[in-house]
Amino acid sequence: DRGAEDRKRAVTQNFDAWLNSVMQARSIRSARRLAMEASLDSERVADWLLGSGTPSDAECDRLAIFFNVPVEEVKERRFPSRRR
Repeated sequence: DRGAEDRKRAVTQNFDAWLNSVMQARSIRSARRLAMEASLDSERVADWLLGSGTPSDAECDRLAIFFNVPVEEVKERRFPSRRR
């Protein structure tokens, strides 16, 4: 199943790489725009994109809703090396 392969590979990405790719797929080019559209703090989003921070559980919930993905997938991407 190619979708399962893509999801597995994506979970091994750093959070910032994953976030950049889903933003690009949605034609979102800035932390400010994502923050505005997903009701997030723009400075926090900028930190995630720079790899200098990771979202809280509540922020993962907002990202999952915004990008229409399961929240556990977003949470797993924060710490890919800890994946079960």
